[in-house]
Amino acid sequence: MIVTNIPNLSTKVQRYTAFTLAEVLITLGIIGVVAAMTIPLLISNYQKKQYVTQLKKVYTQFNQVIEQMSLNAGCVSDLKCTGLFAVGTTSATLGDEVAKYFKITKNCRTSVNQGCWATKTNLSYDGSHAVNNDYDASTNYKFITEDGVSVSIYNFAANCSLNVSNGFSGDFSQLCATVGLDLNGTKGPNYTGRDTFTFYMTNGHGARLYPDGGADKLNRPWNSAVNPGCCPNDRRGDACSGRIMGENWQMNY
Repeated sequence: MIVTNIPNLSTKVQRYTAFTLAEVLITLGIIGVVAAMTIPLLISNYQKKQYVTQLKKVYTQFNQVIEQMSLNAGCVSDLKCTGLFAVGTTSATLGDEVAKYFKITKNCRTSVNQGCWATKTNLSYDGSHAVNNDYDASTNYKFITEDGVSVSIYNFAANCSLNVSNGFSGDFSQLCATVGLDLNGTKGPNYTGRDTFTFYMTNGHGARLYPDGGADKLNRPWNSAVNPGCCPNDRRGDACSGRIMGENWQMNY
């Protein structure tokens, strides 16, 4: 019997290759370096989006409140008409009226050191400023909302007559009061322009909340070509409210 198609006994043996331990360690090291560089940036961007989302929500709510205050006083988008800002009024009388429209977990009114605000708020958006303000020690009207936002109100009590407009839009031609917002209450970082922001109740274009550093502000508007605020050359965060709104609700700094 003749046997045909006998397998070739000289067929090559298949060889398997693998990474060496050194190669694996180098790869893991590279991955670790990339992760160390990118993860903090991703976390920072996520936090910024959270802050902006909360800021927009509170801003919208506050605008609705001051419009409703005006309507309830028989006015149409006119804060002067309400009498809440006339000479002789106080931050307490204004704050008591504003507080009626919010769900509040803690109301310190104008009392000091009652825990409605952080005791240290840095004046820069990155914490680099040498000065920290203690807003909890102020006699501004202060309360904490159901959402955990600290609110501070200071009434100029000048019948909305203060004018710091540069003529751009006229919004700052009738200032009525200052409104401070700390989006997460006494929790950190407590940086002005990061989680803490300043706005004004204005009457120049009707009853509305206008951002500090807005394009109409006489001193240090965020978009000034000469002396801008909220930028690498001036990291004070008071103008950051205007920058965020001016850049379509983005925290690009």
